[in-house]
Amino acid sequence: MKRLARGSALVDVPLSLWVLMLGLALPLVDLATTTLRAVLLQSIARDAALVASRCKTFSKSSSGQSQSAIQAASDIATAKAANLSGVTLSSVNTYIVVTNLIDRTSVQQSTPLSQPADTDLNVYSIRTVVVGKVSPLISFDGCLFGTVPGLTGPVKLSVSTQTFCEFPQGLTQ
Repeated sequence: MKRLARGSALVDVPLSLWVLMLGLALPLVDLATTTLRAVLLQSIARDAALVASRCKTFSKSSSGQSQSAIQAASDIATAKAANLSGVTLSSVNTYIVVTNLIDRTSVQQSTPLSQPADTDLNVYSIRTVVVGKVSPLISFDGCLFGTVPGLTGPVKLSVSTQTFCEFPQGLTQ
C-alpha cells in the first residue's frame, strides 16, 4: 500500500507545479513588467524636466533652433514613449516653480513670469508632470480576477519631476 501512495504523490506534483506556475508566477511577472514600465514613465518625466530646464525660454521659441521649455519637454517625452511598448502618454505639462529663499514658500504656474527673475530672493525650477498609462505584459481575463489595474488592464499614472532652471531670465518669455 505504501508504494501506491508514493506513486500518487509523484503524479500530483507536476499538476501542482503547473497550477502554482499559472496562479502565482505569471501574475508576478505581469506585476514586475507593469512596475518596470511605471519606472520608465518616471524616467521619461525626469528626462523631459531636464531638457526643459536647459531651454532659454519657457513658452516662446527663441530665434534660431532653440525650443521653448514647454515644447522641448513635450517632444522628448513623446519621442521616448514612442520607443517603449506598453507605455502611452496622455499629456505632458510643464510648470515654473518659484521658491522664495526667505520663507521657503513655493508657487507653481503654467504661464511665463510677469516680472524678470530675481535670483537673489527666489529659486526657479521647472516641473514636468507626465500622465500616461502602463500596460501589463499579459492582460488576464477580467471574469476570474475582476477589474485589477496592472493585471487585467493598464494602470493610469501621473508622475512629476522637478529640476532647477538653468536660464531663469528666460522664464518671462
